Amino acid sequence: MQVGDIEECQALAEFYANRERTNTLQIGSVKTNVGHTEAVGGLVSLVKILIAIQTEIIPANLHFKTPAIDIPALSNGQLKVSKYPFI
Repeated sequence: MQVGDIEECQALAEFYANRERTNTLQIGSVKTNVGHTEAVGGLVSLVKILIAIQTEIIPANLHFKTPAIDIPALSNGQLKVSKYPFI
Protein backbone atom coordinates (compact mmCIF):
# COMPACT_ATOMS: atom_id res chain seq x y z
CA MET A 1 0.00 0.00 0.00
CA GLN A 2 1.23 3.47 -0.87
CA VAL A 3 1.59 6.43 1.46
CA GLY A 4 -1.64 8.42 1.42
CA ASP A 5 -3.91 5.59 0.22
CA ILE A 6 -5.76 5.41 3.54
CA GLU A 7 -6.28 9.17 3.64
CA GLU A 8 -7.38 9.35 0.00
CA CYS A 9 -9.90 6.53 0.41
CA GLN A 10 -11.29 7.99 3.61
CA ALA A 11 -11.68 11.42 1.98
CA LEU A 12 -13.53 9.85 -0.98
CA ALA A 13 -15.79 7.90 1.36
CA GLU A 14 -16.58 10.91 3.53
CA PHE A 15 -17.41 13.14 0.57
CA TYR A 16 -19.01 10.77 -1.96
CA ALA A 17 -20.07 7.66 -0.03
CA ASN A 18 -21.81 9.22 2.93
CA ARG A 19 -24.88 7.89 4.74
CA GLU A 20 -27.31 9.08 2.08
CA ARG A 21 -25.68 6.96 -0.63
CA THR A 22 -27.49 3.66 -1.12
CA ASN A 23 -24.96 1.87 -3.34
CA THR A 24 -21.21 1.28 -3.17
CA LEU A 25 -18.93 3.88 -4.76
CA GLN A 26 -16.68 2.20 -7.31
CA ILE A 27 -13.16 3.58 -7.57
CA GLY A 28 -10.19 2.96 -9.82
CA SER A 29 -6.71 4.09 -10.69
CA VAL A 30 -5.02 4.91 -13.97
CA LYS A 31 -1.58 4.07 -12.62
CA THR A 32 -2.31 0.33 -12.69
CA ASN A 33 -3.06 0.51 -16.41
CA VAL A 34 -0.32 2.83 -17.72
CA GLY A 35 2.16 3.46 -14.90
CA HIS A 36 3.25 6.84 -13.57
CA THR A 37 1.95 9.56 -15.86
CA GLU A 38 3.50 12.62 -14.19
CA ALA A 39 2.41 15.78 -16.04
CA VAL A 40 -0.32 14.13 -18.14
CA GLY A 41 -2.05 12.32 -15.25
CA GLY A 42 -5.22 14.37 -15.62
CA LEU A 43 -5.41 13.70 -19.35
CA VAL A 44 -4.95 9.96 -18.89
CA SER A 45 -7.63 9.96 -16.17
CA LEU A 46 -9.99 11.77 -18.54
CA VAL A 47 -9.38 9.12 -21.22
CA LYS A 48 -10.19 6.37 -18.70
CA ILE A 49 -13.42 8.18 -17.74
CA LEU A 50 -14.41 8.54 -21.41
CA ILE A 51 -13.78 4.83 -21.99
CA ALA A 52 -15.96 4.03 -18.96
CA ILE A 53 -18.78 6.23 -20.25
CA GLN A 54 -18.58 4.76 -23.76
CA THR A 55 -18.45 1.11 -22.66
CA GLU A 56 -20.51 1.50 -19.47
CA ILE A 57 -17.80 -0.48 -17.66
CA ILE A 58 -15.24 0.92 -15.26
CA PRO A 59 -11.88 -0.39 -16.55
CA ALA A 60 -10.38 -2.87 -14.12
CA ASN A 61 -7.34 -2.16 -11.99
CA LEU A 62 -4.62 -4.56 -13.04
CA HIS A 63 -3.11 -6.80 -10.36
CA PHE A 64 -5.84 -5.95 -7.81
CA LYS A 65 -6.77 -8.96 -5.72
CA THR A 66 -8.29 -7.97 -2.38
CA PRO A 67 -8.91 -4.66 -0.62
CA ALA A 68 -6.52 -3.57 2.12
CA ILE A 69 -8.13 -4.37 5.45
CA ASP A 70 -6.59 -1.32 7.09
CA ILE A 71 -8.63 1.02 4.86
CA PRO A 72 -12.02 1.20 6.61
CA ALA A 73 -13.94 2.49 3.56
CA LEU A 74 -12.84 -0.57 1.54
CA SER A 75 -13.36 -3.12 4.30
CA ASN A 76 -16.81 -1.80 5.27
CA GLY A 77 -18.09 -1.67 1.67
CA GLN A 78 -18.40 2.11 1.17
CA LEU A 79 -15.83 1.91 -1.64
CA LYS A 80 -15.15 -0.92 -4.06
CA VAL A 81 -12.33 -1.46 -6.53
CA SER A 82 -13.82 -3.57 -9.30
CA LYS A 83 -15.05 -3.92 -12.87
CA TYR A 84 -18.81 -3.72 -13.02
CA PRO A 85 -21.29 -2.16 -15.42
CA PHE A 86 -22.40 1.12 -13.94
CA ILE A 87 -25.81 2.74 -13.95
